[in-house]
Formats: sequence, structure tokens, C-alpha cells
Amino acid sequence: MLEANPSASAVWATQFLGKCLSPARFVYWVRLGSSVIEPGIYCPNLRSALIVHEILAGMLRVCPRRGCGKMFYAKRPKQKCCSVQCREAHRVARFRARKEVKSE
Repeated sequence: MLEANPSASAVWATQFLGKCLSPARFVYWVRLGSSVIEPGIYCPNLRSALIVHEILAGMLRVCPRRGCGKMFYAKRPKQKCCSVQCREAHRVARFRARKEVKSE
């Protein structure tokens, strides 16, 4: 169902992330021996820490292809789209958009 209906997967993902990240808190840290105040995210459990790490590392992404918008976990750092089909459709759409701009 989640594969066939991207809007349902987006709703499910936001509910899941909201539940997992609810114990996480935005805090300010002062390192030992320093007077510099630094922002941080306090995670009281491993699950929220792993999710925050993946979000900040940029591996949890949303497919940029128009009409898809599915959330996915990138297997490679340069992976932008959720699948090969979406990657190719997005590439063609970008090519056509550039071609239209040049013709104007």
C-alpha cells in the first residue's frame, strides 16, 4: 500500500518520525573547559539518536520527481531519486525544462 500510494507513505512517515523524535530535544551545550555555547540535539534513547543521525547525515530523502515525492533511504551519498525509473524521468524532465528555457 505504501509503495502504491506515496501520499499515504508520507503521512505514515511523518507520524512515525514524530513519534520517534518526540523525546528528542533541542539543547545548548557548553563543552568542558570552554565557554562557547553550541547547539545540539539531546536524544534520550538509541532509536531517536539513530533517526536524528540519518536525517542530519542526509540519507533520509524525498524523491524530487514530480508526482512521486516518496520518502526513501539513500543507499549511496549521491542518490537523489528513489528508483532508476524516477531518476530517468526526473533527468528527462530537467532536460526538457532547460530546452524550453533556451528556446524562449
